[in-house]
Amino acid sequence: MSNTKPTPSELLKGVEDLHFFFERNFDAIIAACQTPQQTKKAIELHACARKAFWKAQSSALQDNNLIVAEIHRDLKATTKKVQAARQQLTDIEEFLRLATEAVRIAGAVTTFGAAA
Repeated sequence: MSNTKPTPSELLKGVEDLHFFFERNFDAIIAACQTPQQTKKAIELHACARKAFWKAQSSALQDNNLIVAEIHRDLKATTKKVQAARQQLTDIEEFLRLATEAVRIAGAVTTFGAAA
């Protein structure tokens, strides 16, 4: 594990990247859903990513905790997996699983990375 801590703008960018990924790809993700439950989950993930983004925007993300740095790295890695899974939405369940994990991590970044 690296001791490099992300800057406030890097913390925000990690959450921002996930949010804008959902914004840009929402129609394709919804089109790939095969059941009402999948569609509902995709809509809720989009909403949660947006909430995490706006919470991050309104918070001063600047925690110097090494755990926050690790969570931030997890967010970047998981977002890359989500983006790769988007290239071929043949397995929507796997995509939704990865997207759920990314949104959970983004929520952790906004919670633990927020300055007191």
